[in-house]
Amino acid sequence: MGPDNEHVKMALLHWINTFDIEKSQHTIRCFEELSDGIIIYKILLEIDPVFFRNAIGATPVENGLSNWVLRLNNAKRIYKYLEKYYEEKQNQSPAEVDKDIPNLEAIAKNFSEKEMIKLLKIVLRCSFFQDNREKSIKRMQNLDSQIQAVLEELNNEVIRLEGKSNLNTETEKKTLSLDEEIAIVSKEKDILKKNYELILEENVILRENQKTMKSKLNSINEKLSKAENLNTDYESQISHLQMQVNQFEYELHQYKDSSIQKDLEIRRQNEIITSLTHEKEELKKKTDEHVLLRDELQREKQNLEKDRSLINICKQKLEKDSHILSQDEILNLENISYRKNNKIYVSIDDENILKNYILETESHETPCNKPINKTSELNVKYLKNDSKTKENEIQSFYEKINVSQQSKEDFHDSAKKSSKDLDHELKHQSNAYPDLQMSQFQQKPDMLKKKTSEKSIIVIKNLINNLKKSKDKTEDKHFEKDEKKNELDHQIHNNNSKFLEDSKLNSSSIPFKTDTIPEIQMQELENLNILKENSHVMKLQVDKENVCDLVLTHESNESKKLHVELSKLKKSIKDLEDENQHQINMINKLHEEKDTLMHELIINKDLLSNLQQENDKLNSIITSISETIEQERKKQLEAQEKIEELQNELDKRMSGALKAKQLLKKQDAIIKECREKMTLCKSTDELYNELALKNKQIEELKKINDEETAKLKEENARMIDAWYNLTSHMQQKNPTVQHTFIQSPNSLD
Repeated sequence: MGPDNEHVKMALLHWINTFDIEKSQHTIRCFEELSDGIIIYKILLEIDPVFFRNAIGATPVENGLSNWVLRLNNAKRIYKYLEKYYEEKQNQSPAEVDKDIPNLEAIAKNFSEKEMIKLLKIVLRCSFFQDNREKSIKRMQNLDSQIQAVLEELNNEVIRLEGKSNLNTETEKKTLSLDEEIAIVSKEKDILKKNYELILEENVILRENQKTMKSKLNSINEKLSKAENLNTDYESQISHLQMQVNQFEYELHQYKDSSIQKDLEIRRQNEIITSLTHEKEELKKKTDEHVLLRDELQREKQNLEKDRSLINICKQKLEKDSHILSQDEILNLENISYRKNNKIYVSIDDENILKNYILETESHETPCNKPINKTSELNVKYLKNDSKTKENEIQSFYEKINVSQQSKEDFHDSAKKSSKDLDHELKHQSNAYPDLQMSQFQQKPDMLKKKTSEKSIIVIKNLINNLKKSKDKTEDKHFEKDEKKNELDHQIHNNNSKFLEDSKLNSSSIPFKTDTIPEIQMQELENLNILKENSHVMKLQVDKENVCDLVLTHESNESKKLHVELSKLKKSIKDLEDENQHQINMINKLHEEKDTLMHELIINKDLLSNLQQENDKLNSIITSISETIEQERKKQLEAQEKIEELQNELDKRMSGALKAKQLLKKQDAIIKECREKMTLCKSTDELYNELALKNKQIEELKKINDEETAKLKEENARMIDAWYNLTSHMQQKNPTVQHTFIQSPNSLD
């Protein structure tokens, strides 16, 4: 097998670029640039400038790429003088060396690379002739080792073809000379037959047998030529089959590479499947969590409904107790008026009591009672101080009541503001968080496309954690507001308790006024009790309202958030399920492709094994045919040697026959002399003696002739046996071919 066309093409292009071609500064990269013949003409000028400049003369027509007729004319001129140069150097034309001549029209018209390679092979062979061998070897040494190997192989192919053509010409010359010699010998034999028909009848029979043997030899030669043609056909078929085998091997390598790639893809897809299965398990967990969250949502909805029912009940109670606020305000006004009257009254009564007490002490004053007076004065002072302190305490208590009322009103305002702030914050958080959540969920499909589903699950977890954190923050704020509210309630309760204690102290400090103003005290006590009840009811109502509002707002916000989260979790779960289904479909497709590829690979393996078996069978047949051809050639050579030996023996026999003829002539001459002597009247005894001698000589010659004829018969019988064995062996080897059999000597006998 020779090198591939691509390797040959690359090697020839590299070899062409080693020549210093004028007006071609760029390297030649394709055979289309060579189709006009100008570059090939310049290469031929560098190979042998004297011959090609004198032969071709003017350079070929340029601008040939636009017109294929000009290219064809240039190619014909170059190939004509290339053939002449080849015949001068090698004494044979390129057509005699290789019958596959380049098609110049395909080069000029279709830019055929195959035909251009044939033309460049001839140019390459011309560059390696004796005069140009050293230059071409130096030029090739600058090239790569692989390119050198390809060029050497191309040159060796041409040399082998030349050797084969030389052998064919020599064999043809030998066959022609042999045919001429055979014709001359046959003519000589005919002449000898005519001259020696009477003497050598047996020799004539042997020559006839020899003719038959020669005809059989010719038939055998024809059969051998047919066998050689069959051999060449078989070789061409074998080369074609070898090409097919190589193609199948190349396809098998491609299938193996593709199967390896598919296996890698299958492994990747298996890894993706494993990751998807993990993600699926995690999704199952998430779905379970989703179910739990749904249950929790339903529970919270139920709690919300309960709270709403409670709130409705509280609202109804509030509507019922709305008149209490008006009563509370009226009672507060009445209390304030009573307190003013009480202050005035208490102050007047205290002064009168003090004056009466002073008068009594003065009237009862005696020298002996001075210490008592002093003590009474001290008691009076103490009482005055005590009354002043009581008045201050009462004023401070009233101030505390006013402050507590103001603080109560401030608390209501602050509670309202705090509830509004809480609602505003909750709304802000609920509005900000869904936006953030929406942005994250809008980004989520992109992330799902770009990243794996694990990251999406992590994002969902982070969202849930953020929701939980926001929920905790709102609960903390709610608890802080509750604490502030409890503190204010505690302050109000303390103020009320102090007010009651002061009122009790006031009532205890002036017991003597109980008789004078019982109606006022009773009214105050009733008012205080009503105030306590109203404050307690108000506190309960405010607490309930705040708690209900906070619970409602918190639960509504939480329910909204949970609904949004649930909807988005559902969307994410659907997206993940769709992706999982898509991946499963892709995996199934890849499995189907793998199965088809494996099936094709098995079929190709079976085909390749069958082709290899057929190739082995053909190789065995070729080897057997080549062995039989070699054996037949050996037998033919042996037969030719035997024929030559027989021919030599025949020549010897012919020389013996000539000698016998000469002896007979001499005997005739002697007989004539004897007759002449007889005529001269010699004695009869002498004549008898001479006759006896002549008879002895004739008998000796007859014996010699009989021995030679017997030897010729034996040799003829051996020759017939040899031809019979050869034909029988050929019949055994090729039973389909019909051979002309020579009868065996036994049958002849």
